[in-house]
Amino acid sequence: MLVTRSRHQRLRSDKTVQKTPRSVKILVKHLVKMVVSKKPKQSDIEIVNQKLKAAGVRLQVVILNYKLYLRGTLPPRPGSTDNQPKQTYLALGLDATPYGYKMSQSKALEIWAALG
Repeated sequence: MLVTRSRHQRLRSDKTVQKTPRSVKILVKHLVKMVVSKKPKQSDIEIVNQKLKAAGVRLQVVILNYKLYLRGTLPPRPGSTDNQPKQTYLALGLDATPYGYKMSQSKALEIWAALG
């Protein structure tokens, strides 16, 4: 006769899972703190926004949760019932890094050219 164990019994009997050493946990915790603590510089964003303003682009680059967004007054989305332009945030899908700043500036110029 074949005896089958329930899933719960199999999980309880398989004690082969090893715990992570405390030193590794502490190291990971410190590495995460280092990565998260590097806040983006506001001065870099101000430089990008000044360049956009000088070019006549009425969009601004904004940092929210270490991600870059464009903020500006844009026409309503297709299919919406609103007829008036509204202030809108556009997610760029870029991190707040020096590369992201350069790309956000070029995307802002591209979007503004498409609107105008």
